[in-house]
Amino acid sequence: MGNDPQNLSPKTRVVFPGDLLKEFPPGTRIDRYEIIGTLGSGGCGVVYSAKHVHLDQTVALKLLHRELIGSEDRVQRFFREARTAAAVGNSHIVHVMDCGISTEGIPFLAMEFLKGVVLEDLLDGEKPLPIERAVDIALQTLDGLSAASAAGVVHRDVKPENIFLTPPRGRSGDFVKILDFGASKTVADTSQQSSLTGRGS
Repeated sequence: MGNDPQNLSPKTRVVFPGDLLKEFPPGTRIDRYEIIGTLGSGGCGVVYSAKHVHLDQTVALKLLHRELIGSEDRVQRFFREARTAAAVGNSHIVHVMDCGISTEGIPFLAMEFLKGVVLEDLLDGEKPLPIERAVDIALQTLDGLSAASAAGVVHRDVKPENIFLTPPRGRSGDFVKILDFGASKTVADTSQQSSLTGRGS
């Protein structure tokens, strides 16, 4: 986790439409987190850099899109990301530190703040990767996915956009963090024949 949003990859420094910037500008308080800036946006949420006001700790704060808050299915899927990451407990799975619903009714996840680059960006700028680096990234990704599988979890959305490479501690190369377990399924889901991803999604 780091404290400098400028060290994030180009993919995570997305410029948002004015209405989103106006809704949560720097200094806005979401529960116990104070917005610093915007990091990225996905199908179900927007991610901001934020500071825990009591611990003075920088986090990546993911907020569910307002238009999805009324959908119980979407809210359930959103919080599934936190439960799944906590259940797996592998160093290659992004660490979710906190979750809840703000007083304004906005579901949020607080995740470790990562420095580095999204694999998708790396591939866009450097093709092909040296074989040794590609194998190292693949093996670390498989380690995280194997831990998820052992915990009864299938990610279901593994792609370069969801693989984040951080500077490793104590060694050269990359350290893989797998992001976004929002579309995952568990063995329990399968046995109950439940589905959080509709046909065509």
